[in-house]
Amino acid sequence: QYTDVRGDVALDLDSLLTIDVPAGTQPCDTFGVYPKLTEVQSLYAGGELAFVANIGALVEPLTKDEYNAGAKEVPPSLFAHNINQRSAQNVHAQQADAKGVLGRMADALDEDGYTTAVYSINGNAKAVEAELIAADIIHKTRGVTLFTAQDELGPEVSNLTRFVSESIFAETYADKLQTTLARTVVLDAALADVTLTESFSDDSLSAQLEQVASVVAARAALGSPRGVFFVELIGFDTPSDMDTTLSGLLGDVNDALGSFVAEMKAQGTWGNVTIVSASDFGRTLTSNGLGTDHAWGGNHFVAGGSVKGGQVFGQYPTDLTDDGAENIGRGRLIPTLPWEAVWNAVARWFDVPDGALGSVLPNLPNFNSSYLLTADELFYWVTPQVPVSDPTPSPSVSAEPTETPVPAPSKAPTGDPAATPAPAPQPTVFPGDSTAAPVIPPTAQP
Repeated sequence: QYTDVRGDVALDLDSLLTIDVPAGTQPCDTFGVYPKLTEVQSLYAGGELAFVANIGALVEPLTKDEYNAGAKEVPPSLFAHNINQRSAQNVHAQQADAKGVLGRMADALDEDGYTTAVYSINGNAKAVEAELIAADIIHKTRGVTLFTAQDELGPEVSNLTRFVSESIFAETYADKLQTTLARTVVLDAALADVTLTESFSDDSLSAQLEQVASVVAARAALGSPRGVFFVELIGFDTPSDMDTTLSGLLGDVNDALGSFVAEMKAQGTWGNVTIVSASDFGRTLTSNGLGTDHAWGGNHFVAGGSVKGGQVFGQYPTDLTDDGAENIGRGRLIPTLPWEAVWNAVARWFDVPDGALGSVLPNLPNFNSSYLLTADELFYWVTPQVPVSDPTPSPSVSAEPTETPVPAPSKAPTGDPAATPAPAPQPTVFPGDSTAAPVIPPTAQP
């Protein structure tokens, strides 16, 4: 069916990188990965990466008949890039002003006694918005940008902001100004002492993951035993010129992933890192004559040293034609797993307490266990649910993002201070072909 349905956008089957799945778990026992993704194939074969089939934004379980009849609530503005990027990052599709899924996890951990930092390497992203913790925003190439007149004007700024104002707006502004200036000094000093083992390419995603790797290496100096990170690669909208676009972007994903994984292994933190890929949506299975168009469900991946890889979670469609149970036309597939499926497992692995899962994943009650992955299914180990104080205190300043991009939480189950898309690229990856894929939030560190 693949070549018949895909037509002129079908990949040459002989060019694909083959992976095997446990017999009888999917419609096929052998699948193909895009030719450029050699690192993904290697991680899968090594049991460090798992795919998640046909995942996407849902409010509640939905069948083709229910969709056609308008019988169930669906996410707003299906097939619109901006709205579905938001849905993938806040994992509360029907709530436009919901905070980000990474931010909500960090808030839950903070309230439970875990010091958790939040970082974006690609601007002020929805994924890292939180109620309690301000994200540190680090530029992918420039790193931390200091206030150029800090030495000259820093004392004057401190003097201006030290008085308590009767205006909540003035007081909020003064607090954010002062803490932002102070936090940039802390970050700059910590990152200045970092030397990485691996080299990274100069493409956008590699540059972002290099910054993530530097922060992970500086986690002790930063007093951040855990951290969540967001990175992003855009340009996967392929209404035309699909082959050239995917070849370049997925080549970048492969290079960036290879360098990052090697660096995490060199630092001894790979077992405490999880990458989740995500994106706004997948693409149509059928061609428009030049490329593909906006669709819905897509395929992503989760990678990490503790991930039970070498398998495909969820259910790959058994019928790719218009008669398929999930196909609502032109190969737009209703997701059979919601984003909540992956984040439910990641949140529990990251030590989010059971009582906080409802606030971290507000739509969780809409899905029974058959629609969700558990931490035991996705990971080799889960740390005990015992609130503890982290051994290294956080710096006494907080940071407001000074700019903002993963697949992410970082954890230190043994108390050692530290830190996917996708295309998807949250499982941080699903590199799927979308405009903002992969969103890769590495989801964990020691």
